[in-house]
This record gives sequence, structure tokens and C-alpha cells, in this order.
Amino acid sequence: LEKMLQRDPDTLYVRFIQTGQIRPLRRAIRSFQQRLADTRFARHIVLASLSTAFYMHSTKTGCSECLNEAISIQREALRLRPDGHPERDTSLNDLAAMISVQYHQVGDARLLDEALLLHEEALTLRPKGHPNRRNTLLNVGAALRSQFQHSGDVASLKRAIDLLREATELFPEEHPNRSKSINNLATACYAIYESDGELAFLDESIALHRAALALHSNGHPDRMDSLRNLGNALQERYVQSGHPQVLDEAINLKSE
Repeated sequence: LEKMLQRDPDTLYVRFIQTGQIRPLRRAIRSFQQRLADTRFARHIVLASLSTAFYMHSTKTGCSECLNEAISIQREALRLRPDGHPERDTSLNDLAAMISVQYHQVGDARLLDEALLLHEEALTLRPKGHPNRRNTLLNVGAALRSQFQHSGDVASLKRAIDLLREATELFPEEHPNRSKSINNLATACYAIYESDGELAFLDESIALHRAALALHSNGHPDRMDSLRNLGNALQERYVQSGHPQVLDEAINLKSE
């Protein structure tokens, strides 16, 4: 989605991104709606940009109708980007992201299934070496985790772990999504431990939560979550091992 925003030269988009004010975004929506009738503009690009604008509006305001509109418009953009089109992977990724949000709002498992299929196709179009593969790996991993949470299918969760491991390796230390990738992988490992009791996954989860915490220094907005996640994992490790120093560390983290 961000790729589409950055590529579009419309200053209204830029103003919205810089200020967060909704009025420029609404003007951008009207502008793109007008462009749809202008044959000088490639329709699939205008549709994709309009869809992104509606999606941003729904994210900002919570407007479910805007999300529905974003999805409908992105579906049309995808139809205009058939197999072999250089922008097909972008539409697949964006549409899957929007449908995933809708799934979390309404809980319809059919939406999750569709989002996963779209993400999977996007991943096939972003093979190893593709600059956007790492983000798609994160997206597929998140969708598979949601599928596990809905159905209890451990195979989905184990595949999510494989994909998230690959994603984590692709994000350099300084990348802002590295901590997100590490945290998602840690959470998935802990879920596997809860499912089948394998201590190796609990230990991996602890190591990963430590790595995420190291990236969340004092003042970082996600530091409290990292402290809580690591503390909870250590508390469970104490239950399994009985080592008092593990419990002491868990208590200290939770009290920080």
C-alpha cells in the first residue's frame, strides 16, 4: 500500500501522509474518481490508487463502508492486472491486506481463506531475491497464524514459523520491520509450545523475545509489549524448570 502512495505524485496524498488530516485524503478520493473518466490515465493505476485512498480513510476513521469500497475497487484493479502483469503482485498483496482487516472485523473464515490464497499467489510472484518478498512472507505468516487460531491446524502454524524465519533473516538489524518479524515468530513459537508442549519452541520463543526487546530501547512504543511477552514466556519456563532465577527475571521484567 505504501508503495502505491509513494509512487502517486498527487500532493493531496503527500499532505495526508505528512499531517494525518482527513480532508486532503477526501479530496484525493474525489480527484481519483474524476480521473477514472479520463482516458489519459491508466485505469488500473487510478483504481489501485483510489482503492488505497479508501483503505487509508477506513483505517483513519473506522469506516466499514470505505473498507468495502476499497476492496471492491481493488478487485477491479486486479482484474485489469492478469497473469504476467508487472503490478499484479502489488494488487494481490493490497487486496489480501484489506480482506484480512475485514476478516478481523467480522470473523468470517471465508475472508481469511481468500486473503491467504491472495497472499500465497503474491508470494509466488515475489521469489527469493525480490525486494518485497520479506514483507509478503510476513503477511502470509500472519494469515497462517490467524488460520491456526481459527481452526487449530498446527500444520498452518508450523508453516507460518518457516516463513517467518525466512522473513527475519531478510530484514537487516536497522530495518523497522525486523522487530515485528522477530515478535511474530516468537509468538508463533510460543503457540506451538502451547499446542504440543515442545520445550524447544518455548526456549526459541524466549530467545526471540529477548532479541525483540533489545530492539525496543527505553521510550520505544513497543517496549512494554516486549517486556510483557518475555516476562510471560519466562514465567512459563519457570513452571517447567523450577529455577528461581528464571522467575526472578520474569518478575523484574514485568515490574519495569
